[in-house]
Amino acid sequence: MTCKTHKDLEDIIAKQNDKIYDLEKKIDLLNEEIQATSLVEQNHKELNGKLLKEIDQLKLDKIKVVEDAKKEADKLMINKIISHKKKEVIANDIIRNKTKEIKQLKKEAQDSLLYP
Repeated sequence: MTCKTHKDLEDIIAKQNDKIYDLEKKIDLLNEEIQATSLVEQNHKELNGKLLKEIDQLKLDKIKVVEDAKKEADKLMINKIISHKKKEVIANDIIRNKTKEIKQLKKEAQDSLLYP
């Protein structure tokens, strides 16, 4: 076995220190990447949460629009029914009045036949 000189040992130690320094730099870079990845992941989670809330709100808005449209259709239908019922009542009143008039005219006709 060869005996290493003090200079050789210093060179070995310097090389080992350089390797340690390089490894520490790599560890620091990896830690920075981990932190950046964690930050991106956190941002994605926040964004996903906001998007889910927005989607839920859009669904609620869509439901409200549909419900409003149904309410409007119901109002229109009710107004149409009311209008039809009013016309029906008016028509029935006219029929009743005309029926009375016809009966009255028939009675008058009968009465006039009785008088010479």
